[in-house]
Amino acid sequence: MKQNKEGIRSLLSRVWAQLCYWKNSVSSWLNRLLAFSLSSNSVFLQVVGLIAYQLFFVVIAILLWQLIPVGKIADSLSRFDWMRFIVDIAQNRDVINLSVATLVFFDIIWIVRKLTPLFNIRKQEIRITISQIIVLVAFGFWLLALLIFTGLNKENNFLTVAIAGSVMGWIFQDTVKSVVTFLYVRLNGMIHIGDWIQIESKQIDGVVKGITLTMVTIENWDTTFTSFPTYLLNSSSLKNLQPMLAGKTYGRRLFLKFTIDSGWIQAVSLQDAYKIASKLEADRYFKETQIVGRVKAAEEDNTEVLNIHLFRRYIHHWLMNHKKVSRQPRLVVRYLEPTDNGIPLQIYAFLTEISLEPFEWTQSNIIEHVLESMKWFNLRIYQNASAFDVSNSNIYLSAHEAAYTNYPDERAE
Repeated sequence: MKQNKEGIRSLLSRVWAQLCYWKNSVSSWLNRLLAFSLSSNSVFLQVVGLIAYQLFFVVIAILLWQLIPVGKIADSLSRFDWMRFIVDIAQNRDVINLSVATLVFFDIIWIVRKLTPLFNIRKQEIRITISQIIVLVAFGFWLLALLIFTGLNKENNFLTVAIAGSVMGWIFQDTVKSVVTFLYVRLNGMIHIGDWIQIESKQIDGVVKGITLTMVTIENWDTTFTSFPTYLLNSSSLKNLQPMLAGKTYGRRLFLKFTIDSGWIQAVSLQDAYKIASKLEADRYFKETQIVGRVKAAEEDNTEVLNIHLFRRYIHHWLMNHKKVSRQPRLVVRYLEPTDNGIPLQIYAFLTEISLEPFEWTQSNIIEHVLESMKWFNLRIYQNASAFDVSNSNIYLSAHEAAYTNYPDERAE
């Protein structure tokens, strides 16, 4: 008896090992089939490979259906009252047809879900659009099959269908809006895979990596990913910066504002004009005509030239001659309305450096030069009270005035 048991156990173990070997072999073959189909450039081969992948499981199910005595099992289960209802439903032809339609619908969804990431990586946007429309059409046919096989298409069920449709439409209103937005965006070519988009109201800023009927995925600048409903592309203000990156605009916008302390605004003497001209990064003609020449003309007319006026002219001239600053479509250096903190100087220009790192580098150089050149004109940027402001305040109990100048020699005098 012990030998018989050991022989049976040995036989069962060999059978189990053989089944595991066949299972691993079939899984490996199916994985190679799936990889081959997805790596193909032909959509036809991709779809055929995926269908063949699923047909294998359909064949296995049919074989099991033929081998297992389903009829006898159903008759045995029908003896129980609580199982008779389930068996009757399972043997209903309409239920079987609806189940087949549901399986086909989910099969289409599975195929599209497998192909969509591949289309996104390859930026095959036409194929993405077609695949999403196929899902939408398949869903429509599935709804039609649901109405037909459940008998809801009859006239006496019209009110029920209308109420159910209204409730479902209200529940899935965001999904419906997303589907409509997807078709609108695709037909008008508003965004593409790889575009840099911004939705400021939702704090969305990144590169589009994927778009489907209901969801848009973007890669943020910190290498994380954000997904949001597709309908936000239409319900919120969308800014597409890709034409700028593609060189189809004049450049990337530079928008800076410096608040100048109004206490440092003063008239420029001829001596100061010469000192300023000696420090400026400008050509000789500009120094003689726009700096020294203006101060001389003002003294001859018994008028004054403010340092803030010369500073604005210099910054504009310096930017006009900057090789990374575009003169189109506009280059504006202006003062805004004075505030309690001082007088804001605004720079509105466009840089030819449009990618992130070169743009930020050039912008930082411009900021540094503006801050450096302020002291040449006896100007200071405004900031909240600090130790320097307190020590140079002109409110003293003793007779002492603050010297509003950046020239050390004059302060010593």
